[in-house]
Amino acid sequence: MKKPLFAIILPLVLFSCQNQTKDSDSQIFYKSIDSLLQKSISDWNVPGLAVGIIADDTIFLSKGYGVIHVDKPLDVTDTTLFGIASLTKAFTATGIGIAQKQGLLSIYDPIKKHLKQFETANDTVTKTITFYDVLSHQTGFSTFSGDLSWYGSNKSKAEVIELIKYVPIKNSPQSEYGYSNIMYLVAGVALEEAVNQKYEDYINANLLSPLKMGYTTFNYSEVIKLENIANPHIIVDKENKPINYIDWTNISPAGGLFSNIKDLTKWAKFQWNFDSTIVDREFINIQQSVITSQKLNMLDNIAPDIIKNKGYGLGWDVLDFNNYKVIMHNGGLDGMTSQIVIIPEKKTAFILLANTSTPLPIVLSYELLYQFLVDINSPYYKIVLEKYNSFKGFEIEQDTTLSPQKPDLETLKGKYIDKLMGEVVIYENTESQTIEIQFVSAPHFDGVINVSDDGDVKIIWQNIISLPDGLILINRSENGVVTSFNIKCPNPDFHFEEINFVKIN
Repeated sequence: MKKPLFAIILPLVLFSCQNQTKDSDSQIFYKSIDSLLQKSISDWNVPGLAVGIIADDTIFLSKGYGVIHVDKPLDVTDTTLFGIASLTKAFTATGIGIAQKQGLLSIYDPIKKHLKQFETANDTVTKTITFYDVLSHQTGFSTFSGDLSWYGSNKSKAEVIELIKYVPIKNSPQSEYGYSNIMYLVAGVALEEAVNQKYEDYINANLLSPLKMGYTTFNYSEVIKLENIANPHIIVDKENKPINYIDWTNISPAGGLFSNIKDLTKWAKFQWNFDSTIVDREFINIQQSVITSQKLNMLDNIAPDIIKNKGYGLGWDVLDFNNYKVIMHNGGLDGMTSQIVIIPEKKTAFILLANTSTPLPIVLSYELLYQFLVDINSPYYKIVLEKYNSFKGFEIEQDTTLSPQKPDLETLKGKYIDKLMGEVVIYENTESQTIEIQFVSAPHFDGVINVSDDGDVKIIWQNIISLPDGLILINRSENGVVTSFNIKCPNPDFHFEEINFVKIN
């Protein structure tokens, strides 16, 4: 017989379940979940994990597991800071709702009304796309389209926005879902114009400060100096390799916040105990409703009869989980993943932060949803772990149709330019005697170029070890002169097919 955890645990006194009698049901379930979380970092090869669980408006669990850095003994705690990436989007959306309450804008205003320099490849989209459309990911851009314009670059917010006119619009605007980081940047900068205040300062003053989220910050340059900050890691040959944070300041409305479990539990509670002096109930209702429909992904489809009606609201994924409305969001940056899940009706939330690139926070959140709302004997975690362990990763198909013969890398040397990524230089490093590629405005993509035995020209990325090697497809004139090149690099995050580097004569 299926029995959800809520049916057992909520009649009990939860506020100090760790201190209850040894044999109490709540203590048993606390230990069971605590044991699962501890075991999970070993199962999934995760250096550190921070978890917060709120049940019936009360903190059920708030603690850390593992370490902040594989080479340092400092333990993760509930005050350890993590880059929370796209969990920032709900803060941006709420900030715009606050500005609406203050009479400074309407979520139905066209972006162009407040951001005069905004321009896309489609005049109609430029003139008609609203805050509502942007925050619900129905702007016409496909998922992650245009991210190569800002990622790992030294471009400013304004420079990234200037490049949006070169990003192709492939979806149906104001109807079709396409997850867009660059358009959340646009929304944040349009908010700046409407309130006449820097985006980060406005969110701090009107949201973080009232909620007493004192740890949470956009200040990248200062936060990375702190001791109690989780270090990102990438798994290489089954070992966690520490890497540096990437500065996301130029995309901060889409993913620039750092936070911890202590603060994010306050943020979660705000979703059902929101202060109507800060933001209107009507906005929260819209924000937490499905606006743009989404398809179920692989992790959803493991429980297809449980998860239904998935979509996106304003800064939140929204779905039905066993007939309960659930709002959630995940975040991912290099070497760091996060997930927040909220069941407003139950005043319950799960927050999970990990310091390596792993699906574990999402998997655990679904396992907890299953235990709390369906059956404490959930099979979900075990099923996904087995699938994960059998996953072989992305492979690059050989494609030499544009360069059928083994090329001379000398002919590649020179300067090239692409509208989104800017200028690159292919040159010989005389010290190492290698041919290298330098991305002038996006140095994070710098790499070494070599030719495989079968004639493929490949980029070995020097800084992005999570990406597979890139395949360079060379385009030549009729007389054999190199005119341009493209990059093929199968991955879930970047649209290299949008990039075409043309040689500068």
